[in-house]
Amino acid sequence: MPFSGTTPEHTEEYWTSHYEDFLKPTLEEIKNIEVTRSEPLRGDLLKNIIFNLVNSDIVIADLTDSNPNVYWELGIRHSFKNGTITIKDDSYTLPFDLSRIGTLTYYPKNHTENVEFQSQLKGAIADWLFNPYLPDSFVLEIVGRDIYENSRCELLRHTSLIKTYFRYLTDPDKVDDSLFHIQVEIDTIKHYLGKFYQYCHESVKKNIEELSDKGTIIEGFSMEELLQYRRSIFHWMSLVNDVRLNIFTRMDKDLNFSLFEF
Repeated sequence: MPFSGTTPEHTEEYWTSHYEDFLKPTLEEIKNIEVTRSEPLRGDLLKNIIFNLVNSDIVIADLTDSNPNVYWELGIRHSFKNGTITIKDDSYTLPFDLSRIGTLTYYPKNHTENVEFQSQLKGAIADWLFNPYLPDSFVLEIVGRDIYENSRCELLRHTSLIKTYFRYLTDPDKVDDSLFHIQVEIDTIKHYLGKFYQYCHESVKKNIEELSDKGTIIEGFSMEELLQYRRSIFHWMSLVNDVRLNIFTRMDKDLNFSLFEF
């Protein structure tokens, strides 16, 4: 939101009161929510703002008066993270590019209408708490969809290759060559798994983390570890190939997923 005045009516004092007396008290009615407005601390204000834009769980952007700083900051947020809520006052009309974003309207001169706005704002926060993986950035949705699908396809392709090399581990003439290729494929799979992890469903993330905690996504390996890794490969191969867990095609709120046993 702006810090300084944007119109004769919307002065610096107006924006400060808008935050301190209206937005912050409304949001603090929600449990376990810490509400902050970027302020110059020991360093550069701009650096502090960017840090908060990238790291905050939720960002609220007030688009009123077409403030260029706010629009620039919204672009940064949409490029890095979901969890953004846009608001505006009732006298302001959004430009075309932002008109497709669901934006909540508040009414500075109508207390009755503002009660509804406050309810909607708290509802938007509650929705994020319940569905933190739900995309709300067109930027991340488009970029993430491509990264997700490419990573998913590469994971399946390299998993198929590594399964082939596993077949030759019992052949004395091919075991050394197979071990080398398995290590190459493991490193490749880790690379694509990291990309896939960014955009996959929360249920899949939990299972990937579980595999990592158990050490089944390994750095080095013995024959026993390879067999264990082989089993884990089949586990998460089923994950990446299950369309139910694609955040871009399905948004089930109560979806749970367990590792398959093979």
